[in-house]
Amino acid sequence: MRDRQRLLKLWFNFDVNTDKAVFEIPFGNIERPAVGNTSFDLARFEVPFLRWLDVSEGGYGVAVMSSVKHGAFVREGKIGISMATTPVFPDPLAEAEPEEALVVLYPHIGDWRSADVPREAYSALYRPLVVKGKAGEASLGSLEGRGLILEALKRAEDGDGLVARIYEAHNSRGVGVFRLRGVEEAEAVDILERRLLKPVKASNGAVEFEYRPYEIITLKLKGKSFNP
Repeated sequence: MRDRQRLLKLWFNFDVNTDKAVFEIPFGNIERPAVGNTSFDLARFEVPFLRWLDVSEGGYGVAVMSSVKHGAFVREGKIGISMATTPVFPDPLAEAEPEEALVVLYPHIGDWRSADVPREAYSALYRPLVVKGKAGEASLGSLEGRGLILEALKRAEDGDGLVARIYEAHNSRGVGVFRLRGVEEAEAVDILERRLLKPVKASNGAVEFEYRPYEIITLKLKGKSFNP
């Protein structure tokens, strides 16, 4: 956009009867009003979201997913995603170059939990890398537990094994199982990768752990094949 002091929005108008919307935030989600009952609501012309937002009625809803654009206006079923803004301050050249964004619409039956919108957003926005090979079919790992999301898998800071960071996205609790080829030992750690006194079971490449609503679980995994 060459003009300054402009805001470009992508608008959708869904036939959904709702007075609230759900927005993804880092490692969770938050409900916000989708009506203009108060002066605060009327002044809220835009709110942030991370990858997806959802509006649902009793048995139907629509999620809007975005790869890089994270500002939205929501009034019941009317949604506007901010695609470009051109301020004069603090950066007069903000968004002056061509940009690309992937926006996905996901109509679904039931609410966002029953449609598992968080996982669908990951699948839609982070496309798998496909290469030609001759190794056949194989799975390096899997995560069992509705509402659990594997956010990151990396080498441990001390170089001894791998660290998996998982979070619960449905405001529920239960027992999860993370399977990864080569796992021999596992323990729960904090964000600084210091051991926690939390029970974790590891057996035959499967790590079993308990989780609470919206909990962030960090697991340190050890195995001979993980170290260089």
